[in-house]
Formats: sequence, structure tokens, C-alpha cells
Amino acid sequence: MKEEKRLLKTLKRYLIISVATIIYSAGIALFLDPYNLAAGGIMGISIILNHIFGIKTGTLILLFNVPIMAVALWKFGHRFLISTCYVLVLATFLINRIGKYLSFEVDMMLAGIAGGVLCGIGMAIIFRENCTTGGMDILVKLLRIRFPYLKTGTLYFMMDAFIIIWAGVVFGTVEAALYAAIADYITSHAMNLVLYGSDEARLFYIISDETKIIADRLMKELDIGVTFLEGRGGYSNKYKDVILCVTPKKLAPQVLEFVSDIDRNAFMFACNANEIYGEGYKSYDSMIL
Repeated sequence: MKEEKRLLKTLKRYLIISVATIIYSAGIALFLDPYNLAAGGIMGISIILNHIFGIKTGTLILLFNVPIMAVALWKFGHRFLISTCYVLVLATFLINRIGKYLSFEVDMMLAGIAGGVLCGIGMAIIFRENCTTGGMDILVKLLRIRFPYLKTGTLYFMMDAFIIIWAGVVFGTVEAALYAAIADYITSHAMNLVLYGSDEARLFYIISDETKIIADRLMKELDIGVTFLEGRGGYSNKYKDVILCVTPKKLAPQVLEFVSDIDRNAFMFACNANEIYGEGYKSYDSMIL
């Protein structure tokens, strides 16, 4: 029974990885590669060298990744290596083949946007399955361990700046480099959105003589967790309970309405909050992505 569950879990994981790899490969083969939009990473280097030497982009991606795989095995183990190799081989095949059977005539700007979105979504889903597309992905994963406060997509964007400048020199046009930068920014933004979500919320501090009534209503009607802090007024020197609560942005207007209905003299302020972990928000496992 346990073996069956393990097998089903593995099959499900590889199905998700396969779909994500198709999305990622389509972004390169249909939009970035045909328009010479070298948006960075091993992918960008391969597109540049494909233009210079005529070697297939997918093949170059595979060749660049061979030495990097050794680092992946040492640092992340064989399970990570096997799934990454699977992505690498599948992506190489798809990138070399998709362009032969499908093609789109679109504006270069639209190509950069579409390619960036597809690559970002595909790479993020692959990352969530504790896997990568190889190359720079592995370096980024290592850097995330060293600099956990930097988001994955942000690291990609920082590392890709040099490659984008190189692409502008090789392709002899500033326009291509600018569009590549747009594609790279969209890729990094799409990755951050998929990996970390739009987790921005509102943090409320509420000081009132009716904190118990306000807290009960927030918990029962909006299902918001509430914490009581003890505060003392500097002017009155009186102790009062202070409500601390975090709520999704969509519920913020209702919090304001509840407080104003119960106590028009309440003192309240709110600020933006993100990187929220715990029940109802992100799990701590997402910190390593």
C-alpha cells in the first residue's frame, strides 16, 4: 500500500514537471528563440551561440548543463539530479522540435511578453517540485541558500543583466537587448508570483475600549486570527488591550467597517505586510524556493 502511494506521488510529480517543461519549452521555441531574445541564463547564452555558430539551442543547453550536474549531485542529492536531468532532456527535445511544427508571426514586444510569461510560469512550477531546468537554475538555488532574503526571480534578473548586454552586442541592436530585458523582467516577475504568490496583506493595530467585541466579530464573521497585546497610553497612563491582526487585502474594508460600527473613538492604523507564514498563509517550506 505504501509502495503504491509512493508510486502515485512520484507519477503525479513527474506529470506536473512534464507539463511545466512543455510550457517553459514553448516559451523559448515559439517566442524567444525565433526573435533572438536572449533573456539570460544558459538559455540566453545558448540563443546567442546559436546565432553565432548555428548549433541548435536545445543542444547547447544540454551541453552547458553537463558540468553543472556534478554540482547538483553533490549539493542536492540524486533525486534532485534525476528529475533535473529529466527536465533537461525533455526540454532539449521539445525546444528543438516545437519550432519545426509551430510558429507565430507576432510583434517583438509581444514575443518578449509571451515568452517571458511562459518561461516564468514553467520554471516556477518546476522549482516548486524541487527540481530545476538546470544551468543557472542550480546556481540560483545555491544562491538562495546563501542569500535567503533574495527572491528566486530577483536573483535571475540580477544574474542575467550581463547576458542581455552581450546579446545586444552580438545581435547588433539595442532594440533586441531592450526587448530581452523586458522578457527577463516578466520571467522573473512571473516566477515570483507563482512561487511566492501575491501574499501582500494588511496588518492592523486597533486600540479601543471595545476590543473584546471587535475581536469576537472579526474572528466569527471574517474568520480572522486576533492577538491581544498590552499597551499603555503615554498621556493617560492607562493600560488597554491592543488588537493585532493580519488580513488579506480584500477583507480590509470590512475590518474598517466593523471597527467604525462598534467604536467610533477607536484608534486604528494599518500597513502593508508580506512574507507572511503560518496557518492561512504560506508554509515555511516555501522559504527554500
